[in-house]
Amino acid sequence: MASMMLAEWSPACSHWNPVTTPPPLDPPRGNPYQSPSPAPDDPADLSAKDSANRLGSPHLGLLAGVIVLVMMLYVAQWLPDFGDKAYPLWLQLVLLAQEILTSIFCGLGVTLLVHAIVRRRVAHLMPGHWLAIAMVASVAAELIARRMTGEPPIEVGFRFFRPEWFTQRTIEDLPAILFFVVMARMSVESSLWRGYAWLRAAVHCLAFLVVPLQLSMAEYPSHSLLLAINVNTWLIIGGNSLSLVLFVVGIILDWRSGLERDRWHWIAIGLKVAIVAVTVFDPLLMHLLVRT
Repeated sequence: MASMMLAEWSPACSHWNPVTTPPPLDPPRGNPYQSPSPAPDDPADLSAKDSANRLGSPHLGLLAGVIVLVMMLYVAQWLPDFGDKAYPLWLQLVLLAQEILTSIFCGLGVTLLVHAIVRRRVAHLMPGHWLAIAMVASVAAELIARRMTGEPPIEVGFRFFRPEWFTQRTIEDLPAILFFVVMARMSVESSLWRGYAWLRAAVHCLAFLVVPLQLSMAEYPSHSLLLAINVNTWLIIGGNSLSLVLFVVGIILDWRSGLERDRWHWIAIGLKVAIVAVTVFDPLLMHLLVRT
């Protein structure tokens, strides 16, 4: 009888098992020794930090092909004048370097824009990319204006205007306005960079207003129009200066926050600095040439 009772109460029996699994304990709450969980990142910051990964890198073969094509169109128009005895060889080499740098910069802008559109990552274009893409409209305007050189001037009032001047201003400014407005509205960059895009769009609007102001001044000269032209000129100068300050501040803030940028962003900035340096250097060389 006792053995039968032991068998019934034995844990080995399948019909009786007094050992039960305790329920899982809840994680301790209010434990002062528990490390705090990291706060979630801001989705906007995540988008900006991940722009390099989301945009990707354009194909190097495509980039090289576009640069060669732009160089053939841009530099080839200037090569027939290379070797002109009126200017020393060193000055012509400096001008040729400027043309080559501009062609590379424009080719990079075309490639980045096409790459971003194909991958549907236009919002992830970086500020350095913006500089290269904005140069595309400038080079296209200059190429078309060069082909119009030699056409008879347009007479407006008491003044004569070259038709290539109107064409260059229109082709250069209108696409730039559209591009920077799109970047200001769609970009995942910080508010400072979006403000920079709005400012660049405003500067190009002011530059485009030069055409109707000059035409109005030639047709109906007045002190008010002259004042408007002067104010517009100073606003353009001030806008360009403020743009430079914002760009430098933006680079510093990006560096301090450890924001990741791809190599094309830095290459574009380096090319822009080199082109500006050569452009500023040209008048100094011409001045020295005239003095000698």
